[in-house]
Amino acid sequence: LAQLFDSLKTSLSAKEWSFVRSRPTEPEQEAAFRQLWSLKEAYIKARGDGLAFSPLSRAEFEIGVGTGAADGCSGAGGKSA
Repeated sequence: LAQLFDSLKTSLSAKEWSFVRSRPTEPEQEAAFRQLWSLKEAYIKARGDGLAFSPLSRAEFEIGVGTGAADGCSGAGGKSA
């Protein structure tokens, strides 16, 4: 899992990585990463950017702990990176 995360280090913002790494177990870390990745994928597809939206860390999502729900997004449509 560490190797996968290292290869995708520019995909998440520092705040998102902090959230992923704060999960207590590897399966929970992987689930948090996959959820954030899916949110980013949907966001850039909806914008019509695809992989031209780079780096992916420009779009930042927050996930509500215990809810599994995304609390919001900033990035190209909100916070500028």
